[in-house]
Amino acid sequence: MKFTVSRQAILEAFQVVGLVISPRAIRPILTNVHMVVADDMLTVMGTDLEMSIRFHVPMGDVEETGEAVVPASRVASILKECATENVTFEAEIGGKVRLRSGKSSFQLLSENPEEYPPIPEFNNEKAFGLDRDKLVTLIRKTHFAVAREKSRFAFNGAKLHIEGNQARMIATDGKRLVMKVEDIDNSDEISAGHIVPSRALTVFEKVLGEEDDLVRIALEDNEIMLKTTRAEISSRLVEGSFPNYKAVIPEECAINLEFNRDDFIRAFRQAALLTSQETRSVKLKIYDGKAELSAQALDAGEAKIELEVPGYDGEELQIAFNPDFMVEGLKVMAAETVTVGFSRANQPAKITGDEGFVYVVMPVTTRNG
Repeated sequence: MKFTVSRQAILEAFQVVGLVISPRAIRPILTNVHMVVADDMLTVMGTDLEMSIRFHVPMGDVEETGEAVVPASRVASILKECATENVTFEAEIGGKVRLRSGKSSFQLLSENPEEYPPIPEFNNEKAFGLDRDKLVTLIRKTHFAVAREKSRFAFNGAKLHIEGNQARMIATDGKRLVMKVEDIDNSDEISAGHIVPSRALTVFEKVLGEEDDLVRIALEDNEIMLKTTRAEISSRLVEGSFPNYKAVIPEECAINLEFNRDDFIRAFRQAALLTSQETRSVKLKIYDGKAELSAQALDAGEAKIELEVPGYDGEELQIAFNPDFMVEGLKVMAAETVTVGFSRANQPAKITGDEGFVYVVMPVTTRNG
């Protein structure tokens, strides 16, 4: 094996493939990447047995085809520190690989390619196309609400629900829930309701380059696969029962108020400055055409921010929220004006504004109710 390739292109390949490689893998060989050179293409592959990826790097003339298994993080570090436009890889006698960059040379120990686990092939027979921009939107507007605690199982991913000509992605951590809906061309009448792991969503977004107008997705009973021009990714799906998101989203709200999105974000951020980790809540009081946000911390002081709510003359409503949850949901929206719906003080708020987007946030119970 001997080839010369763009340093930046192969560095990107190692960085993306490195997202699925654990430095503490149960099998030492899994800390490596598998490089295969054939014709005018370099394929860099990696897996942790839960997720796998093939990343393709187009090249010019290849001096010698072949394959090698090299340490992922070490090669990525070398490529990052080199300054040349191109680098050369060459397999040597004794199971070693030499990497050259200008006047710098590095000799790397190589593993036996035959011992590297096979990487799943993309299944075109069970695949459907999805507009790249719409998939990016589905991920970016929901991924933030996936549960971070590993013990939440079914909450550790976002549900991809495909029915008719709509694709929707839903994420929740039990304290808030977000849903984004996109219209799609589902001429193959694919129907699905799978939970995609959080880490897979991160990797999907990394490989969705601008060169792809359309991406291919294949769904099996326990696996999802994504195919773009430069990469193919497979990931096991999250097992478990996802909550009934339709029952969580309020159909109607007794009070619906409009806020300037930027002003609402700024008000919550300001109030959050005088909260503590123990009392991470901001009170929202609606009365006489005003919205008052307040917070206090025994060791810091208190904050009070006022916003206008023209036209509201109903009963006074007091409700408290985790400011981080409110800001995270509002930040992914694009609408200048958002609608916040309330039912009662102990019921969740429903935030809308972007087409096909709904964000539901549970209130926080404060000491004095």
